[in-house]
Amino acid sequence: MEIEGFAAKSGSSEKLSLLSRAAYGCGGTAEVIMANLVIILALPIFNLGLGIDAGLIGLALFIQKFWDAISDPLMGNISDNTQSRWGRRKPYIFFGAILTGFFCMVMWMPPTGVSDKTLIIYFILATLLYYTAYTVFFVPYNALGFEMTSNYDQRTKLMGSKVMFMNFGSLAFLSVALKLCFTLGGGDEVKGVRYVGMIYGLIIIAFGVVPALFCRERVVTKKQEKTPLSKAVVMTLSNKPFMILCGVIFTMLSAAMIGGP
Repeated sequence: MEIEGFAAKSGSSEKLSLLSRAAYGCGGTAEVIMANLVIILALPIFNLGLGIDAGLIGLALFIQKFWDAISDPLMGNISDNTQSRWGRRKPYIFFGAILTGFFCMVMWMPPTGVSDKTLIIYFILATLLYYTAYTVFFVPYNALGFEMTSNYDQRTKLMGSKVMFMNFGSLAFLSVALKLCFTLGGGDEVKGVRYVGMIYGLIIIAFGVVPALFCRERVVTKKQEKTPLSKAVVMTLSNKPFMILCGVIFTMLSAAMIGGP
């Protein structure tokens, strides 16, 4: 794989512009909403509002996480092996943001006057579509951040911008999501979530497409050899430091879930 001249030098002094860092950071706002909105609203809306058994909602979320474990490496392989005039990351970021915003609207518009079985099937299908679209955005978006510069200091600043925008998204949007459901629904959270879904879907699209429009891919892919998925999996599993890190993260998350309230 060829790398542009500046990127081939780990000590490159080329600086990312403020616009580039801010544009990439905007994707962080979209990402934090994509990742957490379902967790915040699923039980209040489908369990308390619609009366669906909490165990079934948990099962639906488990199915989604299981699908994530399959779709994430698939999306990474697809993005890595893509060759287009727009690059190998930005097309997925652009359309992934639009699709995630759309399915965010659909997910929070459950049908009325139907059985609990129909509602839980609707929720499962909606979350699968939503998180599949999220994967299309999320995997290339995170890869883009590491490919915008090879300079350690510039990459640190870039990731700092992302974290700043993620914190902004959490404080400005996620913290008021449930309250907005009651406010816009006149006390009826099920009615209000329909408006919240539309609003937050548009927010996801607005922030999510910005990296695709204003960030520059700096990796030349015309001569890149395609990597089969099987080979990529073997390479990943043979990376001992990465597997140790995965084990530590898994242990920490498991302990937090077991010891949590």
